[in-house]
Amino acid sequence: MQTTVFACLFGTILCASAAAAQPVSTGTPIAPGALQLVVSAQLNGPWVTLRCEGPPRAPGLHDLARALSGERDAFALDTGDLLGASAASRLAIRWNADRFARAFVSMGLRALSVGPRDLAAPRDTLVDAARALRGWGIPYVLSNLSCGASQAPLCDAVAAAASPPVVLDSPFGRVAVVSALSPAALAALPGDRAAGLRLGPPAEALTRAARAARAAGARWVVGVFDPAAADPLREALEVAAGIDPAVRPDILLVNDLAGVITQAEAPHSGVRLVATRSREPWVFNVGPTIERFAPILGIAPDALGDTVEALRQSVCETEGAPLPGASLATPLPSSAFLELALGVLRERTETEVAVVPRGLLQALDGFPLRGAIRPLDLAAALPFDDEPMVATLRGSELRTLARAPQRLNVYGVNIGSDPLRVNGRLLDDAARYRVVTTRHLVEVDAGFEALRGRFQSAGALSLRDLLRQWLERPHAAPLLDAVIDPAQRTRWTFRANLDASLAATQITNRGSYSDAQIARAESTSFRGDLELRADADHPRYLFENQLRLRHGQTRTVDAAGADTGFVENLDLVTLRDGFAWRQWRLSRPRWYQPILYGELYTETELDRPEGAPPPRAYHHLQLRPTLGVRLQLLEKLSVNLGAGIDWETLAPSSTPLGVLVASAQLLQLRLFRVGERWAEAQGTLDVSWRDPFAASDVLLRSTVRLTLPIVDALSLAVGFDLFGRTVNGAPIGVATDATLGLRFNLSRSYQAFAY
Repeated sequence: MQTTVFACLFGTILCASAAAAQPVSTGTPIAPGALQLVVSAQLNGPWVTLRCEGPPRAPGLHDLARALSGERDAFALDTGDLLGASAASRLAIRWNADRFARAFVSMGLRALSVGPRDLAAPRDTLVDAARALRGWGIPYVLSNLSCGASQAPLCDAVAAAASPPVVLDSPFGRVAVVSALSPAALAALPGDRAAGLRLGPPAEALTRAARAARAAGARWVVGVFDPAAADPLREALEVAAGIDPAVRPDILLVNDLAGVITQAEAPHSGVRLVATRSREPWVFNVGPTIERFAPILGIAPDALGDTVEALRQSVCETEGAPLPGASLATPLPSSAFLELALGVLRERTETEVAVVPRGLLQALDGFPLRGAIRPLDLAAALPFDDEPMVATLRGSELRTLARAPQRLNVYGVNIGSDPLRVNGRLLDDAARYRVVTTRHLVEVDAGFEALRGRFQSAGALSLRDLLRQWLERPHAAPLLDAVIDPAQRTRWTFRANLDASLAATQITNRGSYSDAQIARAESTSFRGDLELRADADHPRYLFENQLRLRHGQTRTVDAAGADTGFVENLDLVTLRDGFAWRQWRLSRPRWYQPILYGELYTETELDRPEGAPPPRAYHHLQLRPTLGVRLQLLEKLSVNLGAGIDWETLAPSSTPLGVLVASAQLLQLRLFRVGERWAEAQGTLDVSWRDPFAASDVLLRSTVRLTLPIVDALSLAVGFDLFGRTVNGAPIGVATDATLGLRFNLSRSYQAFAY
């Protein structure tokens, strides 16, 4: 029974007939003068189950062997990805490539088309397999493939664009096989696999190969096409329509059309397209019409079973022993295995975040793992040899990657919650984070397009090899606890901010001019405010260090020529070293839970102020160590309460005095977005009461900063500093500084893995 579907392409009405699957019959009839094909597609290396327990049967390959056995009279063809990029294929070729090829001979397979996953396999695996198969008369075909010098062995091993046509004898007459891949398939390959390869226009390649095959005496020409576009049917029809009708293939088998259409006829060329089914063999009778049948299943040849059993024994002997550091106290599910693998990847590359494709983990039916992890388990779960790549990204760039969870697995960022955190710490858009991913994602995924030049190789070892090396070392703790977790290590953040302002008025040749622009005083003033921070964040403690240097000079010349010279109007150096111990915090800390806190506050000046009379005869150097508690009211807002001593160390007859201190600190708080950046506010408030039981000496210090970003390292800064002091009830003395200028800022972070 057939269903008729109408599609319009190139302005031409195309009638496409979709044939429903035929019921399984007791025989597969062959019309006189027809060609019978038995076709498999996209098995992707189903050689062995990669388990040492249970039967050695390889289900996908075993089912194909039964289909080929039951259809012994048909011409057997695989349309791509039989080898694939699987670990089973890699192990089979490494074990015995010749015996691998003989198994296909015993099954009756006549030819194979190269699929995109075949090209994604390690190159030596594909070349060795193609050579072994060719030695037994089974060609690997890709008619639009051309190779540069570095990839010449591949084009020598397969029937490529420059090779003679593949024409094979059969009971139906001589049968030619021509094959093409979409050129877009190269873009999906890792860079080392794609380098040196070219896929020519499929329609031209199929026409050229079909013409050569007809000239070589082919009675039948069977074409294969593997599309890569988002609309595979449209791409396949466009390719088929471009084939020369004088030499067109009798059938064009197209992969990746399952669920779209079963059969169609291309306009202009009249080429008949037939969809294959992934992992499902089908029988096709090719004559005036094309009929499709489910294959009659026979008995798999003994040679195949013997090969699979021998391969399993060899693999279990070489790859089946538990790794020394891979003992499992409890069963390990796939999610925990992935957490282990990505944790090791971050540890070995010293990165904070791992970004991998969601399909990284394979062979999920083999989980949970029990007893111990073996190299065989690693080969099954992580079959792809993909090189790790590392880059340092801004927090804003990492945020963008983390917002694409549908295709990426971002490990180290709390996807699905807000705000985003990296290893438990708030993601800072201005900070830098070391990120590890795979070469495949960097070169193929659209999310990495703007970042590709930033990633560098982390070494030749794949994730599987890194994990195997790690598991070869004994571990005292359970595996997941033995992996170094950046969330349990110190992260240093270094910041440098410089606020600078300069103003100058210069007058020459005053003469007797009375213009307002000339009859005024000259002035020159500059001011700099340098802040350096080095903060360590560890689950058990915080270590905060802030050095602030403020300096300003002013010079004036009045209309009469009186010159003050440069006069210092700001000279202050402060250093805060604070340590917060949060070892005994609750599992979910609350704002009202105090943590131990200690601080050493140091205040001094570059030189002692001079004047008439001098304000004091000693150099200012104040030390104020305190101990107390901290309340973390908000993520960016903390309050400290403490007591200690305050000592003006260089003052004559000075002695340490007791002091009570209350302070608050607001770190970079986002206010509103300016383009792609954020306006931020920060500030401190410090109130100290010196000698509280004998005198009343209260000091107030406050700093507030608002920054409006211009570019990454430059902002417009508005600042306000206040100092006040009152002693024994005397009127409070107040000094304020308001500034408006430019801020140059630099921020760098370092994630420690050793402590």
